[in-house]
Amino acid sequence: MAYSVTGDEVRKRLRTLTSVEVDDTYLDSPAYIPACEGKVNTILANKGYAISSLSTDKKNMAYGAIIALVCARVVASAPLHSFKVGGLIDHKETPAQEKKAMVDIFIQEFWDLLGWIGVPKYNIYVGSITSDDNMPDGEDRTNLLMTDEDETTFSLWP
Repeated sequence: MAYSVTGDEVRKRLRTLTSVEVDDTYLDSPAYIPACEGKVNTILANKGYAISSLSTDKKNMAYGAIIALVCARVVASAPLHSFKVGGLIDHKETPAQEKKAMVDIFIQEFWDLLGWIGVPKYNIYVGSITSDDNMPDGEDRTNLLMTDEDETTFSLWP
């Protein structure tokens, strides 16, 4: 199946931060490009967007978000420990702190790009309730204790 981003695009983005190499067999497996593309499509669909209906600039940002998410998964799945296989494959140790920093960069890039499309990382809702809290017979929704006593004992323990 052809996806909207390619393994070459992912490898080019990875090379800016790390020397991790991964081939198309892994990138086309369900956990990488297909899953990341599906996640971006689902996030966009939940907000009423589709990649095909976006403007060219926003479409490029959506593809960039997919690439950033794939890169985050690739870096997160890279081995922590050094290994050598048959003298041909050699991997030097990657400290966990460096992996986390790289993953954080890619995830932040992912949300930044989606934010420019119109899909924020956080949705903020504001509401208000009007009531007659200050009236003697009103429903108190403030959780304030209004009594005539000077002091009220309070215990954190039941």
